[in-house]
Amino acid sequence: MVLPRLELGSLDSESKMLTNYTIGPYVPYYIEKTIVSFINQLILSIYNANIKRSSSLQLQMNKYLRQQTLKEFTKEQEQCIHESSVCCIGAGGVAASFLEFIVGAGIKQLIIVDFDTVDKTNLHRQVLHSEIGADKKLNKALSAKERLNNLNSDVDIVTIQEKLTPANISCLDDYNFQVMVDATDNPETRFLVAEYCFKRKIPHIYAAAVCFTCYVSTFNVVLDQPCFKCFFPKIPPQNLRQTAATDGVFGPVVGVAGCQAAAECLKVLTYQNTDESIKRENLLIGKMMIGNVLTNNYRIVRLSTKKDCMCQKLTE
Repeated sequence: MVLPRLELGSLDSESKMLTNYTIGPYVPYYIEKTIVSFINQLILSIYNANIKRSSSLQLQMNKYLRQQTLKEFTKEQEQCIHESSVCCIGAGGVAASFLEFIVGAGIKQLIIVDFDTVDKTNLHRQVLHSEIGADKKLNKALSAKERLNNLNSDVDIVTIQEKLTPANISCLDDYNFQVMVDATDNPETRFLVAEYCFKRKIPHIYAAAVCFTCYVSTFNVVLDQPCFKCFFPKIPPQNLRQTAATDGVFGPVVGVAGCQAAAECLKVLTYQNTDESIKRENLLIGKMMIGNVLTNNYRIVRLSTKKDCMCQKLTE
């Protein structure tokens, strides 16, 4: 039996169709036309797919063009952002601006953890959410995801709609994230998150705001820096806590805290392979930024390592 022989010839650059082909021997005309038609359709579909992929890549490049123009960020550092995963604990006021900027920057994956639901008393500062979400008592992590998907559909957003406890926090081990941001509003969860990150050597950004004041610091980036418990040795008793419910909170101050946390997060991601001296200079390592939006007073407080702290025993 003699099998048909196909000589493809050449591809016309304008029509994207097969020309100068030869099929034979012993192939009926109608079969020849069917084969050539199939090949032309296949070529055209591959060509269109390549055009679509190229167009998609171009749109993605344009999306981050202003970010890529920064002289301080190399192409490798920019790529670090697009390949990174971040976990944010809390989807309230501080998280609102943080999440928008970190998603806008184009990270690969975002994990949002929050068990609470949207309430109308939140909306003056938790600007990710809406009155519709408050009426529906929508989970904050889910509400944030809906908003953020419209901001940047390139980012894979995962929600965990549970309250973190010592019994379930290990569920976060299922996700390979490079930075964890604590945007919660209660000391118990903050201490739990700090301990989790310290034990796993995960960079940990602390961001908080109450009244007119915001606080931001970064931990676990270099070995000999003060840890979270060097600055906050114990969970404060109820009567010494400042909260939005008891002391109030000025809406814009949570935005300042969230923006600073986003800046810290992006720097941590892009400084992964950077000299340690640059990390110490440009990150809030061993330092805490404290800002008051009422008095416009911003200062950097140096944090010191406590000799009897757990971190010293573990790094000896």
